[in-house]
Amino acid sequence: MMSVSFARRVMVARRFVALMPVLACGDSAVAPPPLPESPTNVAAALTARKQITITWAARPDAERVVGYSVYRDGLRIGDSPVTMFVDSLAPDEMTHAYAVASHSADGVVSELSTAVSIFTPDATPPIVFSVLPGEGATNVSGVGPIRVRFNERMDPASITPAAFEVRETASGALQSGTVTYDSTTRTASWTPAAQLPPERRISFSVTTAAKDAGGNSLAATHTVFFTTRENTAPYVVSFSPPSGSVLPMGIWPTVQFNERLRLTFFSTARGVRLIDFNPSSPNVLLDDAPFDTLTNVATLRPFKRVQSFRSYTVEVNDAALDLAGNPVEKRVTFTVQFGEWTLPDIATVFPADGATNAPTSGPVTLDLSAPILPVNDYDLRFDLRVTGSDKPAGTVVYSLYSNRITLSSTRQPNTSYTATFYHFFTDSKGVRREASRQWSFTTGP
Repeated sequence: MMSVSFARRVMVARRFVALMPVLACGDSAVAPPPLPESPTNVAAALTARKQITITWAARPDAERVVGYSVYRDGLRIGDSPVTMFVDSLAPDEMTHAYAVASHSADGVVSELSTAVSIFTPDATPPIVFSVLPGEGATNVSGVGPIRVRFNERMDPASITPAAFEVRETASGALQSGTVTYDSTTRTASWTPAAQLPPERRISFSVTTAAKDAGGNSLAATHTVFFTTRENTAPYVVSFSPPSGSVLPMGIWPTVQFNERLRLTFFSTARGVRLIDFNPSSPNVLLDDAPFDTLTNVATLRPFKRVQSFRSYTVEVNDAALDLAGNPVEKRVTFTVQFGEWTLPDIATVFPADGATNAPTSGPVTLDLSAPILPVNDYDLRFDLRVTGSDKPAGTVVYSLYSNRITLSSTRQPNTSYTATFYHFFTDSKGVRREASRQWSFTTGP
């Protein structure tokens, strides 16, 4: 006896067989289109620096073929109605595989032909990456060098003076020079044979004679324009005082130049120095002098200690440059002495002696009758304490060439304070000059 499941399977099979003639009868009206043949004799040739020509032959049944598709490295790159295709977009310095497929009017595409390989050399022109000095630069040194950096390695044999054209634009005069090339940095350096004309507009061109390692020339001449700087050296117009003079202490020697000098961040001119030529140990008291750009005068006011009636040398050397970068034409010196100094008097104090309700914060100040100068062994002391205490309370701040001395502190309310100031120096005859002031005040609530 058949099982129920087996009988059900037999019934399904009989129904499928009964339908087969109907399906077969319906499909016989649509025949699949024939598959076109693949092209043969595919060849690839480099016909220009950046152009690969692919050719092939059609099969004998080519009458059914209406066109061809070309593949590079497995990707379709274009179609052709004839048995040739030109590829001008293949990446440089790579081996590429080309194959071709036929397709019929019915849209059926054949299998790919046998692939053919070809190496594409470097065909990309080099590029000037940068020129230093750049376009529109001013105050350019006339002695060079001018540096050109390329985006790729260049053929050293092509980096010659012939690859560069340098002209003074007003007259058109061609400037000659020598060239070196650094393959590591891909930089060519052009150095003029003679100094370029000062304060002139110069055109600097890299020509198509420059070639990369693959033999590709620049696509076009690359030109920049810049202006050379003036080359007249600055010079000293006058010294003050005359060499060998004795200046009153507090009056400082000056040097006047014919033009403005290049300054440091601190508005001082380099190369203008005040020197103590101690035979055992020369001491530079001032290395960069404050410079007045209106009068072109450098003032040698030292922040190191000076001695009365000792000879000092003022020196101007080639570290002093004008705005164009030209150094002074020669080193010049003169000598000077500083006279006697008088210890300044103590003029006013704050809070005043005996003051009440004095502030509990803010500075305690003392004003002198003349500025503090770094003379001989001058020194000062400023002290603030709670009256009767031995513990100082505050920080002293003062500047050379200033009349005011400040003691910063925070004070207790309703408290008596005592301030003590003392200063001294020894004059040129060995006499110690000193003065002091002590005063008290009481803070408020």
